[in-house]
Amino acid sequence: YGKDYLICSGDLPSIVTGRICEESVFYGLDPGAESTVIERFNLISGKQVDCNTAISTLSGGQKVILMTLLALNSPAEKILFHNLMHNLDIAKREIVRQLLEEYASAKTIRET
Repeated sequence: YGKDYLICSGDLPSIVTGRICEESVFYGLDPGAESTVIERFNLISGKQVDCNTAISTLSGGQKVILMTLLALNSPAEKILFHNLMHNLDIAKREIVRQLLEEYASAKTIRET
């Protein structure tokens, strides 16, 4: 896959140990996309976060959901998810599957 894909691993779902807004920089999100990610994360996870929330306060599953939303809302056209369902319970796995389907027409999404 190499340089053509944004590679995201459920084993290491966060790049930084700081705030959500710092993590979003690595995905190239603009402020509108970042707001979308935060709104959807709050709905999916049931946890209320904002741009300044420390990533260390999120559970492993919440970090995977955040990573997925960041990747799907990034400008990357091709995304490779590795061990995406790692740390997710059954209900959240279904939600993540629905997210992948929702974005499948706009992006090339692969899983390993």
